[in-house]
Amino acid sequence: MQSFDIITLFLLLVLPAYVANAIPVILGGGKTFDGLIRGKAFGSNKTIRGFFSGIIFGTLAAFAIAMALPAYMVMPYVIFGFLSSLGTMAGDLLGSFIKRRLGIEEGRPFFLDQVLFIIVALGFGYPVLGGYYTAGLMIAILVLTYIFHVLFNVIANRLGIKKVPW
Repeated sequence: MQSFDIITLFLLLVLPAYVANAIPVILGGGKTFDGLIRGKAFGSNKTIRGFFSGIIFGTLAAFAIAMALPAYMVMPYVIFGFLSSLGTMAGDLLGSFIKRRLGIEEGRPFFLDQVLFIIVALGFGYPVLGGYYTAGLMIAILVLTYIFHVLFNVIANRLGIKKVPW
């Protein structure tokens, strides 16, 4: 296996998930998951289009990144990107489901909003690139993801892309 410096490895492990997490804010809308079921399981911001656009664009980001990797890493990385993107969207839905079960209103902040998506994304991607995971790197990913998530949500709110800054 190839060895990567820590910053490159950090970026390789998080970029597909970060793209998948951001795209629904831009491309979401349309029919909600709640519209498919009875009740309010996820909330009005969790849409089918947002879910699938996150998976598609996260995977496309992985494909683009993979073009700069050695040939033997291209297919595993694209698979990782797909699994990570799927995990991102599953983690986002799970977080909304937990919030609804706890009675937290839509649009209200919840500590899992910032990190659950990356935890599930890395879990989904573990079978492919788990050999690169270290405890220190996972802690760095969690801490930096929390900081980046808060920062970019504030920016998206100020730009009018998001209704709330969290």
